[in-house]
Amino acid sequence: SRVMQSGTNMPNAREAFRKFLTKGSLKVKELERTEAVLLMDEVDVFFDDGFYGNAYHPSETMDNSFPLIEKVWKQRGSLSRLSVREILEFKETQDIKEIYPNLSLFPSPSDGTPSFIEDQIKDMLEAVLCFPISGPCRWPDESMSKYKFDQVSKRIGYIDPISGVVEYNTSFGYFTAFTYMQCMENGELTEEDLIEQTTVHQSPGGWFGIGGSAPQVQNKNILGLQPRCGSLSYSEIPRSYSYKFGMSGTLNCLTSTQKEILNEFGFRLQNEIPSTFKKQMLIRYPTEVRDQEKDEFFDRICEVANEKAENGMAVLVILEDEVRVNELKRYIKDQGKMMPDDQVPLELTGRLDKEEREQRIRSSTRHKQITFVTRTYGRGTDFVCHDSRVKKFGGVHLIITFFPHDDSENRQLEGRTCRQDDPGSSQKIIWIDDLKYLGSDEPDFKPAPDEDWDDYLKGKREKDLMSKYKLMIKNKEEHSQKHKLTVEACGMVQNIGGALQMLSGDLDKKWNDIAKKFGEATDLPLDMQKAAEGGPKCVEVCFVMDCTSSMASSIEACQSTVIEIAENIQQHLDVQDRIRMSFIAYRDYTTSPDVYDSPGKVDVCSFTEDVSLLKEFVRIQGASGGSDGPEDICGGLREAVALDWEGDSRHLFLIADAPCHGSMYHSYSDSYPEGDPKGDLPEQQFVHLLDVQKINCMFLKLGTATDKMMQVINQHCRERTGKEVQSIVINEGGAALAKNMQQAVTETVVKHVKTHFR
Repeated sequence: SRVMQSGTNMPNAREAFRKFLTKGSLKVKELERTEAVLLMDEVDVFFDDGFYGNAYHPSETMDNSFPLIEKVWKQRGSLSRLSVREILEFKETQDIKEIYPNLSLFPSPSDGTPSFIEDQIKDMLEAVLCFPISGPCRWPDESMSKYKFDQVSKRIGYIDPISGVVEYNTSFGYFTAFTYMQCMENGELTEEDLIEQTTVHQSPGGWFGIGGSAPQVQNKNILGLQPRCGSLSYSEIPRSYSYKFGMSGTLNCLTSTQKEILNEFGFRLQNEIPSTFKKQMLIRYPTEVRDQEKDEFFDRICEVANEKAENGMAVLVILEDEVRVNELKRYIKDQGKMMPDDQVPLELTGRLDKEEREQRIRSSTRHKQITFVTRTYGRGTDFVCHDSRVKKFGGVHLIITFFPHDDSENRQLEGRTCRQDDPGSSQKIIWIDDLKYLGSDEPDFKPAPDEDWDDYLKGKREKDLMSKYKLMIKNKEEHSQKHKLTVEACGMVQNIGGALQMLSGDLDKKWNDIAKKFGEATDLPLDMQKAAEGGPKCVEVCFVMDCTSSMASSIEACQSTVIEIAENIQQHLDVQDRIRMSFIAYRDYTTSPDVYDSPGKVDVCSFTEDVSLLKEFVRIQGASGGSDGPEDICGGLREAVALDWEGDSRHLFLIADAPCHGSMYHSYSDSYPEGDPKGDLPEQQFVHLLDVQKINCMFLKLGTATDKMMQVINQHCRERTGKEVQSIVINEGGAALAKNMQQAVTETVVKHVKTHFR
């Protein structure tokens, strides 16, 4: 993001957007490219969907808008998600509109899209309602709660889940702004502490922040309205540099698509630098795919780890994620497994702070040490071995428990051992159920007699990689379109400088044209194929709701709002054919996994266009059961997966106040601490819904009991799909709950459709 913010050969979207909002102009000279050099430590980042298929979305904290933030904070006890009109009438809002008159413009005035200022107020309300007057904060994402307040700098930072380092440049928008307000309310800082000095380059100067008169220092409050200023594609970064130099340790194992990407970015000359160490040959053992129950898979991992450790080696067991680490730990405890010298294996996960993480990395290569490592440590972590006994008995042994995304990741993983001139070995032990994305649930999933598992899986993976690259390339093209729109919007602000003396009507039209351009540039990527088709032919909305006793008022709210939701969606959208809705009522198992709460099963109303039929189905749902804390979320999601999804705009809303079964998802009493009695994992179910069935999944969150569960689910979804299940906090009861549910569902569906269908 620093590259995108620096102005080096990239448009200064913040400056242009600020000038647009104030009805000012950019008095700039003609665009001049500078000779700049881009240096990359790892060019592999270009192949990551977080870069190649992603974008940076700059935002501008607006001067003189802190009083509105402060008033919304102080009056949060009387506000709801429906308070937009009320806040628009605040004197503080009117003062802002005086300074920034174009905040009142509509990016798309003809389709009901809110104005820039209304959009900001909605975002503010969503955040501030997570901070009750009394009681704990209701964070929509647990990572927001992992903040540190620095008493010296008076700044809030967030713990990076991978590095463990507190990042003070990270922000969660208005959630961070109101966290500052809470710190101020607690007496940890004053308004003066929120003032920082900023350097402003005065006009005339370069559109790209180059040239101009001497800079001026201004005082600015770090809190305020934060409108987004367009979208800048990461894939456009290399194009804006005259020269590019990059390094990679995996250059000779790139796929053809990866090579094409490097060529696209202008990396055409390659030089190989040989190692100065006398490298030893890595010992690779044959890949094992365990077609057994999970316990047998864990047993084999323990068997190999113990054997290698007993022989004097250090062992790194590299697991998919923290969920799998916890599963393996629980298996070892339940089975009474003993490790060499009665040791407790070390853990390297994303929860460690920097000091503890570095200490465990040093300890992991000691004599007979076994360490459980999450996948994220498989790249760039230096497991340096200083123990001569380990080197004597074969070095560090890797047990990789998943199949790498590509040969580049495989090389990086294997690079955690056999470093410099040390010995080392590696093997893969994989549970067959973890290969379902490659087709392991098909009956003929096995290598030919003359083929080993590694080569067979590589062939399967190649097809999967091609589909992922196609999606990355598609996303990159869409983000590039937004990038182009942002550049055009900045150019329109630049060109309006010579037109400020024209008739007000013509000038107003130009400002509206710029508003539309910035609005288009700020939207999420368009689905180009669907855009060409026009509106969706069928919108599908499925509710998966906890209908146990604690949810009685929520069921009543859903009963009263189902028809309104359908009517609102129909009113806001041009749905060419129909709207289909479904309702799934799950409850829980009794103390026996063979006996379900009344009515004895998960109750399902399949997709229907008859909203009155759906409402009657919801009406007869009684709130019953739920003897322990967790409920049968997996049962509800199982039925959702099995629905006859056929629409081209699909939406699932999970509504719950309690987590699923499994102690890894919560800290409550649980009749089934091992997890779902049927063996499903909610994170895998959501991956299927998001990535295979292409469903937009949302969680309407009631209370904080589900926080840990959603963290586990979203960590898994991010790693597997790059997507998340978005949470919307809805805590009011009764009529307010019905209104908030109606608004949340309607806005989500309408926004998704307007973004993906034009």
